[in-house]
Amino acid sequence: MTREDKVIGWSESYQHKAPPKSFLMVERISWNPRVFLYRSLLSHDECDHIIDAARPNMVKATILDAKTKKQVPNKLRNNKETYIDGSADDTIEKIEHRIARYTFLPAANGEPLHIMQYLPGQGYAPHTDWLDDWWHPRLGNERIATMIIYLSDVVEGGETVFPNSTMQPHVGDAAYSKCAQQGIAVKPVKGDAVLLYNLLENGRNDGESLHQGCPVIRGEKWTATKRILVNQLPSPEVASAVQQAVTAASTTREALSG
Repeated sequence: MTREDKVIGWSESYQHKAPPKSFLMVERISWNPRVFLYRSLLSHDECDHIIDAARPNMVKATILDAKTKKQVPNKLRNNKETYIDGSADDTIEKIEHRIARYTFLPAANGEPLHIMQYLPGQGYAPHTDWLDDWWHPRLGNERIATMIIYLSDVVEGGETVFPNSTMQPHVGDAAYSKCAQQGIAVKPVKGDAVLLYNLLENGRNDGESLHQGCPVIRGEKWTATKRILVNQLPSPEVASAVQQAVTAASTTREALSG
């Protein structure tokens, strides 16, 4: 295995001793898209800790409307959600550093942990995680990778599936829901995590990274999603200043062209 393989996590699999009496195993799930499974990234106690911290603040999923600048119901998912800052407490901070250590991506480049709860019938429609809002691309930033951590087991359904993947190994497999048979899929197992790359090696968006959270059929699903940027996330003050500069420049161009 070359040094480059180690840095970007493209090895077939490797085993690394994690906390005492447990082992973290990393497996390559797919090359197209690039998807890796981290078995036992978190302990069950750590999963429960995140759920306990998030539960009092869970709200119905919404999204910012680009025109009205108001929060509106999210058409992609009908679940509940909240966010937890990486420095919320010692346990969360340790988890943040562990994610950075095993992805080889700086903790400072990560967005806050996005905690989501799904009940039977709830899921996350097919989507990509690269950014299309106004200021990330203008700052030369983009989401290079996404890690989905499963905080609970699910009795049935709730898989993460990649509909655009080049393989469909679960077609006709009764162990997977009909949704999960669309492409390569991963079953939610408490403490495991999936790392997917949103960008190709050349930095372009990877259309095959399209993924879906299949509806839960039986049980309850909790996840913690860490979206990781190419560069450090700028502060709201910097983002606001850039937005003002971009708006001013656009106004000037329109005036000159008129």
